Amino acid sequence: MITKPLIGLHGQASSLYPEEEFVTEWNLPSGNFTFPTQNVAGTWDGEINFSDGGGWKTVTAYNDANLTNNYASGGTYQIRIRGDFLTMYLNNSASIKTYLTKIIQWGTVGFNIMARMFYGASNLTEIPSGRITIDDASLITNCQYMFANCGITSYPDELLYNLTNLNNASFMFQNGLFTSLSNNFLSQNVNITTLERIFYLSNLQNFVSIDNNTLVTSLFGMYWSADLQGNIPAGYIDNNDQVTNLGYMLLQQSGLTGTSGEFWLNPSGAANYTLTGPDYDSGIPSGLNCYFNCSGLSDYGSIPTYWK
Repeated sequence: MITKPLIGLHGQASSLYPEEEFVTEWNLPSGNFTFPTQNVAGTWDGEINFSDGGGWKTVTAYNDANLTNNYASGGTYQIRIRGDFLTMYLNNSASIKTYLTKIIQWGTVGFNIMARMFYGASNLTEIPSGRITIDDASLITNCQYMFANCGITSYPDELLYNLTNLNNASFMFQNGLFTSLSNNFLSQNVNITTLERIFYLSNLQNFVSIDNNTLVTSLFGMYWSADLQGNIPAGYIDNNDQVTNLGYMLLQQSGLTGTSGEFWLNPSGAANYTLTGPDYDSGIPSGLNCYFNCSGLSDYGSIPTYWK
C-alpha cells in the first residue's frame, strides 16, 4: 500500500502530486472498490491510479471496468485522477460514502458536472484551501447537493469563486457542520438562479450576501432550520428583484433579532411583485412561512400571518 503525507492546512495540495491531478483520500476495506461516477454527456479520456501499486489505468466511459480495483488489504489510499474524467458521483451511496475522508488536491481534471459529488461523505473533514480548480470551470452549472451531509467544519472564503457559471446551488451545503461563512462566499456566482435550501439544516450562524446574485429567482428555504444569530442585514434582498419564492427562507430562526426587513412589502422594488395587503398571501413572490418561529424579531407580531 502506498500512502502520501499531507502538507499544509485543510488538506492543501502537496508538491508530491502533479498539479493536474485530482487527489482524494479514502479509508477502504479490502476487496473490490468502484470509484463512483455517473453517465453524463461528453467524452471520457482520463486515467485513474488507485495507489496500491497497480499504476495508471485508462478510463473511457462512466462504467469502465478500470474504475473497479481489488484491494488486497484495507487501509488509507490516495486515489488520483487526471485527464477528461467527467464526474465523481458519490450521491449519498450507503455502501461507500463513509470511506471518503479528504480532498487533498483539486487539480485541473475535466469535470463537467459537480452535482452530488461528495453528497453523504460524513467523514470528509479536509479540503484544499482556496478555490475549486478544474480544466474548464465555465462548464460547471449544477452543484446541487455537492457538499450535502459532509463532515467539513470550515470552507475557504473563495471556494466557489471560479464557478462563475454556476446556476443551481440548491441543497449544496445541506446539513453542514460549519458555523460561519464569508459574507462574500457567493459573490462571484453571478449566474445563480436558485439558492433553494442551500444551507438547509446546517449550523450556519451568519447571513451570506446575495447582493451580486441578481438573477436568483428562488430563495425558498435558503436558511431553513440553520442557526442564524443576530440581525437580518439591512436591505438583504434589495438587489434581488427577480425573486418569485421566499417561502420557508428563514423558517425556525429563533436566534434572529432586530426587525424583519418586511420582505412582503417589496423592498427590492421588483416589478413582478403582485402582493397586496393586508394578508400578502396571494401572488408573487410566495412568502409562505418565510418567518415561521422567528419570534425574536422585534416586529414579529406585525408580520402577516401567511408569512409566519
